[in-house]
Amino acid sequence: GLSYLFRSLEAGEKRNDRHGLASNYQNIGHIYLKKNDLAQANTYLRRAYDIAKRLGIKSTLEDVFLDFKNLEMARNNPRKAIHYFEQYILIRDSIFNEEKAAQIADLQTRHATAWQAQELKIKQQEITLLQQENRLSKMWRLLLIGGLLLCLPIIWLIFRIQQQRIQRNK
Repeated sequence: GLSYLFRSLEAGEKRNDRHGLASNYQNIGHIYLKKNDLAQANTYLRRAYDIAKRLGIKSTLEDVFLDFKNLEMARNNPRKAIHYFEQYILIRDSIFNEEKAAQIADLQTRHATAWQAQELKIKQQEITLLQQENRLSKMWRLLLIGGLLLCLPIIWLIFRIQQQRIQRNK
């Protein structure tokens, strides 16, 4: 495991991948901690901490604080272990709160999008109804005009018949 991490560390240094370096340093420190090589663990965890702190990489800081807590427990230093565990809890809660805030924002966005989609659907239904009303209105106008046009010859015919009666009566 360590040989792969050291190769990854070299590759990260060549690419200047600070996030990857912080993670690799933390992983190497973690392995040295498991091997009970506390001095090496401390060295690599410090490097990981410095990079993660400078870049604000909370997930790596969370892992580093937990490893520091375990390192101090192995050194039989419970006060420092408690301090690091408190730091771990703070960063974990911070990450949790950020995730929850992101989830809430996502839910709010989804709700707003669904609401807008519903409003759009209602507006489309209103447009369809207005179009139908417009067609009905046009049809009634055409029927009225048609009725008037049909009535005009009948009125003209009645008028002519009346004129003829009047002339006959004279």
